[in-house]
This record gives sequence, C-alpha cells and structure tokens, in this order.
Amino acid sequence: MKKLALLLIPLFFGILVLSGCQSDGHSDHSHDHGDHHGHHEESSHNEDIELEGLSFTIWTDKTELFVEFDPLIVGEETPFAAHFSNMADFKAFEKGSVEVQLVDKNGNINAKAMVYKPSSPGIFRPIIVPKTEGNYTLAFKIKSGRI
Repeated sequence: MKKLALLLIPLFFGILVLSGCQSDGHSDHSHDHGDHHGHHEESSHNEDIELEGLSFTIWTDKTELFVEFDPLIVGEETPFAAHFSNMADFKAFEKGSVEVQLVDKNGNINAKAMVYKPSSPGIFRPIIVPKTEGNYTLAFKIKSGRI
C-alpha cells in the first residue's frame, strides 16, 4: 500500500522578483549611475547580485526532509534537491514520487512539479517555475511504500 507524507515549509519572504533600474516615480536612487545616461554599457545590475541558496530540514514522526534550493524568482526555473529519509531506520527512500507545490494562504497553487523517482537514493530533483510574487507555503508530498 502506498502512503503519502506531506511536509510544509512556510516561505514568509515570498518569491523574489529581481528587476533592473526602473523608475517607480521616486527621484532618489540608492546607487550611482556615473556619467553615463543609460544601461547600454552594462548588461544588467542583476548580474552583480548574488543570492544565497536556501536549505531547510523538517521532519514528521515518519519522514525527514532536507531540501536545498536557490531563491525563487518569478518566471525562472528553480531546481530542488530534496533528500528524503525514513525516520524509523534513517534510510533514504529508494522508490517513490515527490510533488512540490507553492501554495498561497487560500490554498491556490502558484507552481508545482512532480518527479516519479529519485535521481539517486533518497534524492528527488523537482523543478518549479513560480508564476507570481507573494507569500507561499512550500509543500512537499512524497508517495512511497516506506512510510
């Protein structure tokens, strides 16, 4: 019999949206553009921004999840490395499927992805593309005969 475990990570910081220098109606800019009057000489200010990856460890009485991923950016692929272990014996899941979802406070799904087997024992690699910015819960659902 297959069982389902649901593990949730609240993302209070929401989905990050990066943009270049855009006017928002305010004349005060937090950085200097120098004497050039445009961005023709620079490819993008975003290239200078280095975002740190995120990692979380959460567990239920039956399942442990250690997940690593880069900050979520609207319209861009976000790959996950989701490591699942069985708490009864601390062994990695060798079979099963994992679905990852971004869910808002009303239960609406912003983005989701499914993988049908681990890439190596216990490691599932779903990729999601967030559609809109906001605050979401990151939900992982694993189906396996081990839990």
